[in-house]
Amino acid sequence: MADLGSTEGIKKAADQQTKVGDRSQGSNMPKMWKPGTLSVEMLLEKVQAGQLALPQFQRPAVWGKSNWLPFLSTLLLGQPTGTLLLLDVGKKPDTFASRALEDAPQVDTDNLETLLLDGQQRTTTLFRAQEGKFGREGAWKEVIVRVQSAIQAGELREEHLELMKCSDVPTPAQCATEGFVAFRTLFSAAHTAGWSHSFGDSHGYKPEHLVIKLNEVAPGFLDLPKYEFPTLEINSETPLDVVVSIFEGMNRRGQRLNQFDLMVAKLYRPIVDGGAPYQLRERWEAALSAATNLTDLGVDEDDGMLPLQLIALQVSRLGDPARGRVKGLNNKDVLELEPAQVTGAPEATIPGVNLEAATEALNHAAKFLTDFCGVAGEGLLPQQAMLLPLADQFLRPGQRLSDAQLKRWFFAAGLNIDYYGSVNSFAQRDADQLALWAEGGNEPLAVRRLTASLVDGLKLKEPFSREGNILGRTLMALLVANNALDWRTGQISVTAPGEEIELHHMVPEQTLKAWYPNKGDRRPIAALTPVTASRNKAMRDKAPLQVLSEIGPEADEILRTHHVDRALLEAGVNDKDSYEKHLNDREERLRAFVKQALGLQ
Repeated sequence: MADLGSTEGIKKAADQQTKVGDRSQGSNMPKMWKPGTLSVEMLLEKVQAGQLALPQFQRPAVWGKSNWLPFLSTLLLGQPTGTLLLLDVGKKPDTFASRALEDAPQVDTDNLETLLLDGQQRTTTLFRAQEGKFGREGAWKEVIVRVQSAIQAGELREEHLELMKCSDVPTPAQCATEGFVAFRTLFSAAHTAGWSHSFGDSHGYKPEHLVIKLNEVAPGFLDLPKYEFPTLEINSETPLDVVVSIFEGMNRRGQRLNQFDLMVAKLYRPIVDGGAPYQLRERWEAALSAATNLTDLGVDEDDGMLPLQLIALQVSRLGDPARGRVKGLNNKDVLELEPAQVTGAPEATIPGVNLEAATEALNHAAKFLTDFCGVAGEGLLPQQAMLLPLADQFLRPGQRLSDAQLKRWFFAAGLNIDYYGSVNSFAQRDADQLALWAEGGNEPLAVRRLTASLVDGLKLKEPFSREGNILGRTLMALLVANNALDWRTGQISVTAPGEEIELHHMVPEQTLKAWYPNKGDRRPIAALTPVTASRNKAMRDKAPLQVLSEIGPEADEILRTHHVDRALLEAGVNDKDSYEKHLNDREERLRAFVKQALGLQ
């Protein structure tokens, strides 16, 4: 986890706390966090005693020399280095699995007090500086400070800090004679005083004059153990979703803490007594590697919440008290899942519903979209959350909807532009409505709204961004599903070569720049068409007339499947008015196509 690096963190987190509030009512609500300070001395004592540790989801330390030396020099200058974000484990030290900082003593689980959510890189660097453990075992290095050079320069610079092999660093007295100090000496007031005495004698400084000189170039040099980090400590009773909110309120530049990270830590425990801890991240990545349809639609290792949301949806349908606090598929609900339900342990409330089963259901949903809805690649999936209602149909027991019914829902949701904004709310609603439909209930709201009047009102000259992104991808997928031909000789279907499908503008970008200074205005939905990735690369920014001449007599059939008028397209490159006529015509043609393809005549 990257470091915060901002002393404004406490204020931002306090603002976030005000927004988040408390789950209780009334004015006597307890605070979920408290600000404070933690000295270098106390911080390292906690690390040494195993009282402060990292949650298991933290990635390995990644800082190198280019980070270590600037950070340590900033400490010596007595300047701010950012806030530490801590989580009090209270009386529940096993809520999250913990681990020690790299090369630090093992965690004392009986005395564990605090988890370090943000500040791993800085704390690890401090521990290594104290121990002289930079680099690798067998070839450890430590940091030295060229004090005499800094005094002569009148300021401490990063170049005055160096890494030196531990075996080459002499005694403190010899270091003083040579004009430098080992950084680890500075963690002890007594050792620093002894070194200062030797340094003054060797270089002709009286004690009081040396103090003045050192304070001038490095105000924190003589008092490093007392350097204080501002801290924000989160109460152990704070709900997990609020922990994430507070973190996001503080961390504006580092790697984002997310709910999946928290689940990785929460589930890091043996499935059976004496077994190895459950590695959620590794299990998700393994399941995903086998779900090729899912990865083809752009789902990757960072999307681990998807199967967990699907599991939460199943649990939310149980009656009380079996569902606990799981009310739906939102991130907060996922954090309330019992570990056994995710891991598939024997005591799981719903047998057969676990991470692997949920991932397989998502993969079935992705294959359905590819086979029946023309979603031949990431660029044609309107919104990733649309996978959830479909996957729910493949995961839930009993009769599922027919392929035709699911296809109708998918295009209805996209043409209604439902999945713009609060996507989880739409996924929850649609999953429940599809489930009722499968049991003989009414059609989902989006399907009932899918009428000829809705299609007649589609604004296809809107830019392919924001809401237009949902509508545009849905429309392009419908073209692919209805056998649009690729822009190449031989009348090959867009999906036939098995390539990624991309979108191509039918009038050159360079031509449009003169008419539309705003880049967004140059990509209206009606001006785009789906093509294979190789053809898109070959076409580049060619004028349509040139492309058509290369295709030859087969071009008319290709244009027909993309619902384009040849004469208007050829004229559209000449002037803005002709281009607008082309857009108006294609908008009407596409509307007519949608009504015909979905049986809305």
